[in-house]
Amino acid sequence: MELNNDLEFTSSILKDKDNLLHVISNNFDMAMIDFENGSSSISREACICMIDFYKKYSCLLSLEQAEKYLLTLYTDTTKVSAILLYIKEAHDFIPTQNIAFLIDLIKKNYGLYTIKQSLFSSLDSLDVQDLDGTVSKIVSGLAKVNAITSEEVDEGNLAQNLDAFYDDYQKIQRGEKTVGVPTGFNTFDRLTGGLKSGELDIVIAGSNEGKSVCMLNIAHHAHVVLKKNVVYFSLELPKAQIMRRYMALAANVNIDRFRDATLTPEENTKLLDKMEELKHTENIFYIVDNPACNAAMIQSKIEELSLKHKIDLVVIDYLAIMKTQNPTGQGWQDLGNMALAVRRIARTFDIPVLTAMQVKVESIKNTKNPVYNMTDIASSFMVIHHADTVMSLKLQNAEAAALGLSTHEMIASIAKCRDGQKGQFSITAVFDRMRMSEVLTSGNF
Repeated sequence: MELNNDLEFTSSILKDKDNLLHVISNNFDMAMIDFENGSSSISREACICMIDFYKKYSCLLSLEQAEKYLLTLYTDTTKVSAILLYIKEAHDFIPTQNIAFLIDLIKKNYGLYTIKQSLFSSLDSLDVQDLDGTVSKIVSGLAKVNAITSEEVDEGNLAQNLDAFYDDYQKIQRGEKTVGVPTGFNTFDRLTGGLKSGELDIVIAGSNEGKSVCMLNIAHHAHVVLKKNVVYFSLELPKAQIMRRYMALAANVNIDRFRDATLTPEENTKLLDKMEELKHTENIFYIVDNPACNAAMIQSKIEELSLKHKIDLVVIDYLAIMKTQNPTGQGWQDLGNMALAVRRIARTFDIPVLTAMQVKVESIKNTKNPVYNMTDIASSFMVIHHADTVMSLKLQNAEAAALGLSTHEMIASIAKCRDGQKGQFSITAVFDRMRMSEVLTSGNF
């Protein structure tokens, strides 16, 4: 069934204040509504009316208010009736997509419409052998499409965005909204605001120092504690192993006994109880096991899942083993390009993307430095350039790790944060239960 983008868009901003403010603050071009004919339409007029009402009265337009308000805007009663009928239809419509994905869909369709119109227009110039005119119209159309669909562009007059900007501030103040997705590590969340929408966040550590365990803990916290929808891309471990790790963490049972089916009766009860709880959880923890995954595949899967769920966090385990789409032959450059592509996914869907990178072998051997820095990352300096936050993990006693002990003390360091502060905190890692927790002190409550 073909989606009615116009109606769904109208319904989304009619019934959800956050969606309406998102459209207002980003100066959404109403010309994109009804892209099929490109002329002024009832759906476009309805949306403009709803936005105008909010700007005047700071509240959503209700069905009861609609007719009276429309009569103050238009003298043509036929037009008023048509718009009112459309608003009623939008009120009864049930949106299936989040507003960010819906806007992207409208932009894409309008971009295709613009290209078609540019080609039709250029044919007139071609008929009279005006080559320069033909090329000019095609270039102009493509430039317009690029401006419409570019995810790097967010523009608007400061004055027109202030109300929505302050509305977000007040929501955070009232506790109705967080700056970003909290990780469960109190110091990190306090200094950075959490994993913020549209940002690329990277965990760095040495081999077997807990990168994947750290990301799993953050993902589990988002899923179980915060009731968020999480998509977990595993490029290294099979889905069954990710599930076993998740359940060992969630039920707090020994992962080795879980693997070997030798759980104690107490652990088995805890596991079954947790399984029953998760079966009735509405939010999703969606695992994608794809060792050949690239940025395009990740974007496609998020688009697919966004049709049914509002995705709150994406985890990629992990960046360095992703497949590059257009290899240059230079590993460092390919890795940097992948980091940029992943960051664009975060910007496109307005969600945080969490991934990981290894540090250099020589940095692991350097016992003089208690933490890893951004210069310690292996393979590509470009990756760090594209990251918004970087958290490093380093074992305090590497010799104890070599002995195969399961519990370790680690130093976590916020090595980079574009929108926050740097800092350090201690973590206790219990690897045989896949658990990481911050060591609380009087300074990090």
